[in-house]
Amino acid sequence: MEHSRRHLVPAQRLVAEAREHFLASEEGAAGAAGAAGAAGAAVDVRAAILDSWRRCQDWNVSADRVEVRYVGSANLDTPLVENARPQLQQLADLLSGEPVSVILTDVDGVVLGRFTDDGALRRKLDQVNLAPGFAYAERDVGTNGIGTALQRNSTVAVIGNEHYADGLADLACFGAPIRNPVSRKTVGLLDLTTWHRAATPLLAALAAKTATCIEKTLLAAAGQRELALLRQYHATCRRTDRPVLATNNDVMMMNEAARLTLAPEDQSLLLAQAAETIESGRPRTLFVELTDTVAQLECTPAWSETGLAGCVVTVRFDTPVVDLGAVPRRGEVTIPGLAGSSPTWKRCCGDALRGYRSGGPLLLVGEPGVGKLAIANAVHRYHAPERFVDVFDARAATADAWLHHVRAALSTGRGTVVLRHLDLLPAEILPNLLAELRSVAEHSGDRPGPRLVATTRTLDLGPGFDELLDLFAVTVTVPPLRQRPDDLRDIVPVLLTRLRPRDPVCCSPRAMNYLLRGRWPGNVADLQAALSCAAQKCRSGVIQPQDLPPDCRAVGRRTLTPLESIERDAIVNSLAATNGDKLAAAKELQMSRATIYRKIRRYAIDLGR
Repeated sequence: MEHSRRHLVPAQRLVAEAREHFLASEEGAAGAAGAAGAAGAAVDVRAAILDSWRRCQDWNVSADRVEVRYVGSANLDTPLVENARPQLQQLADLLSGEPVSVILTDVDGVVLGRFTDDGALRRKLDQVNLAPGFAYAERDVGTNGIGTALQRNSTVAVIGNEHYADGLADLACFGAPIRNPVSRKTVGLLDLTTWHRAATPLLAALAAKTATCIEKTLLAAAGQRELALLRQYHATCRRTDRPVLATNNDVMMMNEAARLTLAPEDQSLLLAQAAETIESGRPRTLFVELTDTVAQLECTPAWSETGLAGCVVTVRFDTPVVDLGAVPRRGEVTIPGLAGSSPTWKRCCGDALRGYRSGGPLLLVGEPGVGKLAIANAVHRYHAPERFVDVFDARAATADAWLHHVRAALSTGRGTVVLRHLDLLPAEILPNLLAELRSVAEHSGDRPGPRLVATTRTLDLGPGFDELLDLFAVTVTVPPLRQRPDDLRDIVPVLLTRLRPRDPVCCSPRAMNYLLRGRWPGNVADLQAALSCAAQKCRSGVIQPQDLPPDCRAVGRRTLTPLESIERDAIVNSLAATNGDKLAAAKELQMSRATIYRKIRRYAIDLGR
């Protein structure tokens, strides 16, 4: 072991040189291999590391610093955490006194737990945010023992300068995936991190062995979860003769009624709805269009002593939900007036329309700018165009005036009442609003009243809001624009017509390709801002790539700092001015050739040449 450590420093020097050539060279991997050969390296950069470096370059991961995404407090109430905890503690005790940290992550590389008693190592890990709640996926941080092991789905060691980001070069990470013992799907990862000078192959073997022990513990727990799911499934079947399905990540059960009455494609659709319930952990009632009818689903989570065991779905066909002739069928345009034709968007609009027509309160969930209010208005126009829509924004809520107007609309109106931005409702108004909505629900059979629709960014609204969410019979998640890029072909012409109604302008195919690759964190609002900028610059009536804002022509996923944005825009504009001539642009910006090539890759600048 001491012999291998003595040779680690010169080997790391060769890897560092190869990495520098890789980052500066236009040829990437060829530059890395050439650097190792030129230095007379005894060992080349490993193929697994080179492959990872290439992926990091393609994803525009920062090599200059460690940029870690914080995703929030992780859910620790999972079978993985519960069953891994004893093994992790035992391993931490075994390594007590050694500069080694034991780390558990989920399948996305988000750190769930960290164990170390070495103060210096703990401070280093805190410095690079290798801590609970932070994502160490390869797309986020670059080559590292967590993200690269998950990407390759095998045990991986990343030592010193093999890391893509400079800030991790003094560490060594040994990651071993943890797989579900039944489905064999990867569910998490065990990582052992130490200083690169203390690296030893024994840590990779120790990580792999511990991961295997955790898998054996998961296998024993899986039996308990499946037993709990089976019990709830049988209890539900005894209470009804309707179709019943039960599922979790590993098993699926259905009774005779489900096998006889549900087509295979309908069974798949219902299982997908059950999977969404498993993710949320909340019971749901919703309406789903099947092959030749509409069914009402009662989705109930099943729980065991070790956590969520799965979901049981009861199917009702004799529900007076809607007139089937008025419900859009799968594959058809769902709601007139809403741009978009992707299957994801059609399904969302269809679910919203069916939920609205069912008569119960409808909740629309999605990111800002995805079109929740547009859907609410559209389903109202489709169902009752002669009536009014009253929109009440919770951002403007006050204890008296706002609630007074809401109460008046709910008690006297016959159209639609929309409670917008429910997630921003002040906590002091919640009890009175909850009492008012309950009162309306209790007397809904005594008098005709308005339909109720609410919008929110998230279902995690904090203490006290669960009772409010439970009042909504149907919940529909509105997908963000990045998950339905094909809809941009329908949305862009509509937005351009609004921006220049008297002077029509259209989007060229090349410019549209850039828009299709955009991330659009603000969804339609961001898209409209980009098109507004392009429409102002466009003089020919056809928007070209050079008319688009610089951030549309740089398609990287990483959020840039203000200084980086300025630098990226300067490079984009210079390349456009020199007709894509990189050498001329580098001269104009007083950069070296290697630097501008590196910056172009780093910011994912693409002028379509």
